[in-house]
Amino acid sequence: MKDIIVQKAFEQYLIDGYEKVTVSTLQKSLDIGRATMYYYFKSKEDLFEAVMRKYFLDFINGGLNKVTDSTTILELIDIYVDCFKVIARSMADLKNPNITFSNYTGILFYAFSHDEYLATAISDVKKKIHSVWVAAIQNSIENGEIRSDIDVDTIAYTFESVKGNFGERKADETTIKHELELFKKSHLELYKLLKK
Repeated sequence: MKDIIVQKAFEQYLIDGYEKVTVSTLQKSLDIGRATMYYYFKSKEDLFEAVMRKYFLDFINGGLNKVTDSTTILELIDIYVDCFKVIARSMADLKNPNITFSNYTGILFYAFSHDEYLATAISDVKKKIHSVWVAAIQNSIENGEIRSDIDVDTIAYTFESVKGNFGERKADETTIKHELELFKKSHLELYKLLKK
C-alpha cells in the first residue's frame, strides 16, 4: 500500500504541483481512510520526501552507483542516459496525458526551494554528478581519447547542462524514445568536439 500511495502522490504532484495536492485528495483518489494514510506517512511533507527519494534521489544514486574509478566519458554518457530513461519511464508508466517533462522539473524546483532536507540531498547529488563528470573527463584524457588542452571543470558543467528538449513534451513512449536518442546524440556530439 505504501508504494501505491507514493506512486499516486507522484502523479498528483506532477499534475497539480505540491501546493494543490492535499492528503484528503490523495485519500479520495486511492479510496483509503485517513488512518491508513497516516500509518505510512506522518505528514504531507513526509510523503513528499518519500516521493522525491523514490522518483529522483534513488534513480540518480542508482546510476551513480554504476560509476567506477575508471569510467570514461562514453561510459558515463550511457549511465547518464539510463538515469534519464528511468525517470522518463516512471512518468510514462502513469499513462496520464497531462504529464509533461516540465512537470517533473517543477516538482524538483519546488523540492529544492521549499524543503531543507531535499534541498541538501539534491545539492549533494548535483555535486556527485559534477565530480563523476570531472573524473570521467580526466580518465578519458589519461586514456588518450580526448584532448588534454581543455578546462575539465568547465567541460564537466557543459556535459551536465545538456538536457535535451524534453520541456513541454508529453511523457509518452514515442516522445521518450525520440528525446532520449536526441539527449544521447547531443552528449556524443559534445564528446566528438573533444576528441583528439
